[in-house]
Amino acid sequence: MLHKYHYLPKLKRIGNVKFWIFALMLGFLQSLLTGMAGGSFVAFLVAFFETFNILFVFSVLNVEYVGYFLKAFVRFFIPLGVFSAIFWDGYLSMDTPHVMVHFAMFAITLFFYPKRYRYFIVGALLFALLIDSSVRSCLLSTAIALFFAIIYKIVNHRLFGSIVRWSHATLYMLPFLLSILGFLGVFNVFQAMEESDSNIELGGKKGDAGRSSTVDSRTVVYADALMNITDAKTLILGHGPAYRIQTFVGFREGASELLEGRGHMESGILNILIFYGLLGCVAFFFLCHHASSMALKSNNSFVKLIALFVAFKFLYSFIEDASVNFMTYLAIGICMNNNIRNLTDKEIKDKLTIIFKL
Repeated sequence: MLHKYHYLPKLKRIGNVKFWIFALMLGFLQSLLTGMAGGSFVAFLVAFFETFNILFVFSVLNVEYVGYFLKAFVRFFIPLGVFSAIFWDGYLSMDTPHVMVHFAMFAITLFFYPKRYRYFIVGALLFALLIDSSVRSCLLSTAIALFFAIIYKIVNHRLFGSIVRWSHATLYMLPFLLSILGFLGVFNVFQAMEESDSNIELGGKKGDAGRSSTVDSRTVVYADALMNITDAKTLILGHGPAYRIQTFVGFREGASELLEGRGHMESGILNILIFYGLLGCVAFFFLCHHASSMALKSNNSFVKLIALFVAFKFLYSFIEDASVNFMTYLAIGICMNNNIRNLTDKEIKDKLTIIFKL
């Protein structure tokens, strides 16, 4: 119905979106053909419904829709984050930092919104860090987003363009370079951080707990992932999303994860590798890179900043984001939207100002 009544954008050059969907569907087909052997039907269903997040690529008809999303985030995510801070003592994606970090995409484009909404965005992110700064991945997302927002504000247009191009290339190059060096045993960035002299104690939930800012919690996860790649077929096509990931290190003896396997890893790219193989990893890279590269050719800095967010989310998948969440798809959709790419900075600010006055 949304398509029929022209509430969805007519995106062009979506071949990489189709390639990504093809890689996902191949994984689901594999699980169905093997009868979920060694896997979980629940995990299969969860992964299947997560794929509907792809619809967020088509959820932004024009730049005004970005304003609608931000208004909705302020109305619903901020109260949810506060609720989590008061009542939820667990972690995973239900804690306050993981709820509030969804504002990162708006933080990177901070200076395109009216002051009142800037306060909401920064306030939500800082509140999350005050509640629990030990969630390092959320701390990193906040820092990167605000860093690029400030760069946009303080440098001239030409210098900003150069910074965007170099940063875009670096964000895509780093995960490949560090992964190769780590696999060859030359340099392990996670281990190097833990062994470094610099260390800051990060406050945990409501200040009751904490951990080192440099503790290595990913090397064992990568080791586990590689141990699940058993032959050429699983390397190229993966095991399918129903697969229960076998774990060998990182858990105490007798833990359920050791006995039954895990539904997913902490790192999104590892889950793609295990479930959908190198084919899925390549498809995900092209999905992100194609969208953000299109955005670099836009007429405005707004979409260029979103391009950096997409590039960062690709790098971030090597650290966190167990699945490709709706914020990544939303940012990709903005990058691919020709209507938004053709606007000037002033036109974007004017259109958003009107939305926030409603």
